[in-house]
Amino acid sequence: MITRHNFIVEWGETDAAGIVFFPNFYKWMDESINDIFRQLDISLKDLFETERIAIPQLECFCKFIKPLRFNDEFIIENKLEFLSQSKKTFKITHTFLLNGQVIAEGYSIKCWTDFSSVPRAISVPDFVREKIENFIYVEK
Repeated sequence: MITRHNFIVEWGETDAAGIVFFPNFYKWMDESINDIFRQLDISLKDLFETERIAIPQLECFCKFIKPLRFNDEFIIENKLEFLSQSKKTFKITHTFLLNGQVIAEGYSIKCWTDFSSVPRAISVPDFVREKIENFIYVEK
């Protein structure tokens, strides 16, 4: 499953040198993940409130290749893949593109987790898996 998300660098996301402050890349990665679930018509907030299921972060990484600056319009391409046969963990790779050129690459690893008592890893809920399998790419 691949999605794209468009962003514009705001002034407050840059440092004194006018370059994007690095934590913003992680913020955009997280926003992209949330957007994936919105595109699937899945509310992570409702999923937690009704089922006590969430997807905590296990690991994240970002390699910075070229800087972004104020008012740059860029795209993040996201690819979701399951990491285990049990489909408890998944990885989303993020490719940051400015004018078609890769400027950063990263990933997020998350785990489907039941928080109804002691937190424990669970397989992806069937309705989520079905929505992912039936996903039709939509550019935002």
